[in-house]
Amino acid sequence: MEYTTYKTIFGTVLVVSGIAFSIILLSVNHRRNVVEDAARVARPRSGLSLNVTSEATVTPVLRATRDNKEVTGGPCNIERIDGEVFGTTAHRTPKRVIAISGWLVDQATRSVPQSVSLAIDVAKGDSRAWTAAVTPSIDRPDVVKILGGNAAYRRSGFEVKLDRSVLADGEYRLQIRYSLDGRDFLCDNGRSIELDS
Repeated sequence: MEYTTYKTIFGTVLVVSGIAFSIILLSVNHRRNVVEDAARVARPRSGLSLNVTSEATVTPVLRATRDNKEVTGGPCNIERIDGEVFGTTAHRTPKRVIAISGWLVDQATRSVPQSVSLAIDVAKGDSRAWTAAVTPSIDRPDVVKILGGNAAYRRSGFEVKLDRSVLADGEYRLQIRYSLDGRDFLCDNGRSIELDS
């Protein structure tokens, strides 16, 4: 998947395969581990924390563009929600706190990126998006094994616990974004959640 971001007077615009999406990014308050709307126009706050997952599955490589050149990286997997493996349709949940877990590596640099976020985008009819900081630090020997035995991938797992009170009912796409060597990458392996009361 290719995407490019452009700064405009209306904010940042993300272009994915020729389709433009306006993005409102959120700041992360690390001291209290909350995600909040930078403009304070959407909704107030959301909590975050980290934990563990299991099975590794290789997903499509990440793709980005820089100076009109495609940059590839990855792979990654947004694997589980509340301990259950994601299916092919949106995972439906009424829970107030949602645990989203997976793993991420960058095979081009043979490392685990550290500047990582989980992007939460409204799936239909809305251009708002939220981000939650992710710190890959969970032991994943299965990822090491499936990716050729590179010990540098051992602590590639992550889990984010998201307080959904910041989000209205509806469907949201989940993606991983990371920066490395001045380049931005996007991982979209088709994960989405549907929130209801």
